Amino acid sequence: MQHPDRLIKPTLRELEPYKAALPDMTPAMLKKHLKLEHVAKMSFNENPFGASPKAIEAMKGALDELHIYHDVDDSPLKEMLCRLHHVEPEQILLGNGADELSQMAAMAFLGEGDEAIIPQPTYIQYEVSTLTMGANPVFVPVNSQFAIDPDDLLKKITDKTKLIFLCNPNNPTGTYITKKEMDAFVDKLPDRVVLLMDEAYFDYVDADDYPSSTDYINSGKLVMGVRTFSKNHGLAAARVGYAVGPKVLIYTVARTRMQVNVNSIGLSGAAASLQDPDHQAAVIAQTAAGKKYLYDHFTELGLFFVPSQGNFIFVDTGKDSADVVQKLAADGVVVRPGYLFHFPTFLRVTVGTPEQNRALVESLAGILGKN
Repeated sequence: MQHPDRLIKPTLRELEPYKAALPDMTPAMLKKHLKLEHVAKMSFNENPFGASPKAIEAMKGALDELHIYHDVDDSPLKEMLCRLHHVEPEQILLGNGADELSQMAAMAFLGEGDEAIIPQPTYIQYEVSTLTMGANPVFVPVNSQFAIDPDDLLKKITDKTKLIFLCNPNNPTGTYITKKEMDAFVDKLPDRVVLLMDEAYFDYVDADDYPSSTDYINSGKLVMGVRTFSKNHGLAAARVGYAVGPKVLIYTVARTRMQVNVNSIGLSGAAASLQDPDHQAAVIAQTAAGKKYLYDHFTELGLFFVPSQGNFIFVDTGKDSADVVQKLAADGVVVRPGYLFHFPTFLRVTVGTPEQNRALVESLAGILGKN
């Protein structure tokens, strides 16, 4: 039998099938792997405070119709999103989390020999989606302030460029592109290039000059925003996200959608979560308090960190991140190593509960030999 690897797209040979490494494991997996009863998982940018009780109750109610296929477009969630963003149904596309929507955009626009511009470091799924379609990722490093410079992205546009992936705020750095910068960037963007603005962390932003993708729906440019219910809404396992943009752009990307791509339980939970703003506000407040706590203690430890507009912090320990991560894990604290982002001494730390944040600081202080 011929080995199937000889038949695969050349670009896919660079990829390995997904397998959960230490930072990707569930709490149950981590406890078993580390042989510990208590583990602080601070590696996946999850919401440690949980989903809205209203969302959980709505999801339980949806179990009664598990045996029936549903229509994703004919859902209360889509109606709510239209009212929230003041757009028409044709301008919203629901997806199985933000990941699927990024991949759908790649499927719609990228082919062999095409190029997608991707900041570096950023979310790994953009590169995976690009390679999956046989296209070439064009990486653009962040600047000395760890921020994405829109002018650097513009310089990389060629006749082969079809798509630009832009995470704002950016993961893992937590930096953001301002409204003024984004306005100028979109204005200079060629009409033939699609801009995908991944706004997974927009709920946590407290900057006054943060731009929304919806600001550009009527710009005449191909700008699509992507958001998720996995972060502040605490519905990571439910896998619900959505794209919003001009009708012609959403229509084009929707051609790649599977008929029933978002489960009915997730749709019910997301709709109920939107109706519980008090819970979302409480999560944001607790995250902000936790972030300040970590800022203060990182400063006391003499560590450089990048001020973040997300629910995570990119911090430099000055030591090999692979080694630091293993030592933290031995203490029951799991974070993501910076070498995965080509920053070998950095860690990306999710803001946790007060107990998790305290455990991280205490363990890190011990590892660094500081009181």
